[in-house]
Amino acid sequence: MCLGIYIATDRTIAEVPWDPSAPAFNLGPLSDREQPVRAQFSLPHLYYAGAHTQCACGFSPKEEADDVARRASLRALVAYLKPVAQNGRVELFVCWDGDYAAAPQRRLQLPLDELEHDLRWLEERSLITVVQAAA
Repeated sequence: MCLGIYIATDRTIAEVPWDPSAPAFNLGPLSDREQPVRAQFSLPHLYYAGAHTQCACGFSPKEEADDVARRASLRALVAYLKPVAQNGRVELFVCWDGDYAAAPQRRLQLPLDELEHDLRWLEERSLITVVQAAA
């Protein structure tokens, strides 16, 4: 069973296809069975985010032993979302495969850059609203 990170935005964003010959951050559409995760979000455009492992397990220090690859995937996720968050709204939901409709256990508001350092957001059934960093 894999960890899933779902991203919702207020506008369409470019997908980043999975490339097995160069495993890295990837972003794609929801599968049919993932559609129930839509109930978690207030924003209309949803995506599944994967790490170098293809799934989202590669973002989590509890699931990924290769710390260098894990950090690189997290940096790539944050770098990808930076222009999206600067020009619109972003929400994330973290859950295990199949728990798409389970109610969030925690709700966090975090600046985007904190996603690399404050790993609370990677806990199961976390709903994160990305906020602007304090100036």
